[in-house]
Amino acid sequence: YAFPYLFLSCINCQRIAKRAPTREFNSYFANLYKLVIGDDITIHYNNKDYVYEITNIYNEEKTGKVRIFRNKNKTTLTLITCTKDDDYHQTIYIAELIS
Repeated sequence: YAFPYLFLSCINCQRIAKRAPTREFNSYFANLYKLVIGDDITIHYNNKDYVYEITNIYNEEKTGKVRIFRNKNKTTLTLITCTKDDDYHQTIYIAELIS
């Protein structure tokens, strides 16, 4: 797989993630836990900004599967990461495109 550079930023945590071109599937989401509902996330991609607003945050047990609760009538961004200080759950962040 070839992935373009992808930068995410938010009000609470400057740059929270960076996805560089690689064949590996690890991203840096160490500060993702700082996001709260209502925060904006800006994705800078191909010289264009996409702004999303966090609308839902919830935890799921780590089972190899995850339920995605989102509004299917809207363009959304879903971020999934390990839950901070918890080896048994993962946190799902749902954001809707606002501009």
